[in-house]
Amino acid sequence: MATVNLSNRSRQQARKPARISAAAEAQHGWTVSLDGSLRRTEQLLLITGASPCDVQDAWLGPIKGVRTRDGHALHVEFFVGKWLDNADLDPVRSQDFADLLGELRELSSDYGQLQSLADLRDDLTRFNGETKATGEQCELHPWSEWTPPPVDELLRRLADLGHEAAIDEHGDLRTSLKRRGCDLQVKAAVGRGRLRFSMHLGRFAKLSPPATAAMLSLVQQANDHTRLARLIWKLEDQALSVGAQVDLTGLPAELGRPACAALWDSTIAMTMASLELVLRRLGLELQILADPAQQQLAEQFSDLMRERDRVLPPARVSGDDNSAIAADEETSARGSQTAGAMQI
Repeated sequence: MATVNLSNRSRQQARKPARISAAAEAQHGWTVSLDGSLRRTEQLLLITGASPCDVQDAWLGPIKGVRTRDGHALHVEFFVGKWLDNADLDPVRSQDFADLLGELRELSSDYGQLQSLADLRDDLTRFNGETKATGEQCELHPWSEWTPPPVDELLRRLADLGHEAAIDEHGDLRTSLKRRGCDLQVKAAVGRGRLRFSMHLGRFAKLSPPATAAMLSLVQQANDHTRLARLIWKLEDQALSVGAQVDLTGLPAELGRPACAALWDSTIAMTMASLELVLRRLGLELQILADPAQQQLAEQFSDLMRERDRVLPPARVSGDDNSAIAADEETSARGSQTAGAMQI
């Protein structure tokens, strides 16, 4: 039976979830939140020693792997916005929403089954939809003929959120996110069989072991506790490449349906919000930890994260994540205090 997660600010609305609970019970396996999200969680088996951040670059859809008490879990998450609150008030709207829930449930199973194959490292490149060398379609990509929403619709939704975007020479969208002292570009690869937002956080060479350990801890922490966005950690040509991405390949894209339009409104908003959160967590912090002059800081932060992992349990896979996030924020605050002391 599905559960209903109530955030602290929403507990006063506890009289309202009757309609949401009914929708959740109709779709067994969902965790439903009043923020308009649906989540399915399945245990994820990775090859020995692997982290989700090592392999999820190859995955399709709004999914990510997170650390749990038992190892790792696969989160499949959709954002349907206001439809959770009001879908059953009108028969037509209610049926449209019910149809969408059924499509998303089937889609979540397809995403999960596809990722189970991605545990084989030799097959990872086959999940990119097209092989870079030949341009041939990947036979394991079930959405190779899927068409994303029109580019002008994506531009409009980004503009409504306050993000100026442009189309580059390849037909992809580009915009930027800013924080004090750091601006990063966000690229949306748009085309048949693919819609992926990505943000490059940096490429680092000749890292010391303490710096590598501290940076990996910070990246994994951000991956575990950031909604929707997943973190990517790859070694390329003896250098470390770190990025964040949100893959929306395969989502129902019939914008003429009100439920689908609401799905995309909420999903694009959460995509940009989650990437902005990653920027605030990692945009400057990785650069500082990678700096050879900050070796002592990297060692102190690495020790702090090892102590945290020893004392605190791994991230939860279901239920209310507020306690885990609170612990994460407390540790981040302590790390910031350490960084400030080192810079002084």
